[in-house]
Amino acid sequence: MDDEIHAFAGDYFNVLMEGTALIDQAIMTVKMKTMTPEERAKQEMIQKNKEEYKAKMRAEAEYKKQMEELSMKDRKVKQDEKNKDSKGNNLKFGANLVKFEPPPEQRKG
Repeated sequence: MDDEIHAFAGDYFNVLMEGTALIDQAIMTVKMKTMTPEERAKQEMIQKNKEEYKAKMRAEAEYKKQMEELSMKDRKVKQDEKNKDSKGNNLKFGANLVKFEPPPEQRKG
């Protein structure tokens, strides 16, 4: 690489997002000290709702994961089952079936 070109080769977005959340949480505790009681109550309600929402999303993700695992197990069981050979029914009704025979060769003369 050149001295002028810089590239970020890692995937640290999750770590960065967690760090940002921790910083926001620390800043909020400092802000709470300077807020009026009404604002503080409102902010506590917002934080409580966020925590409940996150807990709900975690529960839904866990449920989806369990359903996916069950689905994969069902697919594996279904895959291991042997398929029976199917045999067609003998038709005893409908059109008359006649074997095609080409006409006898005629002499051209």
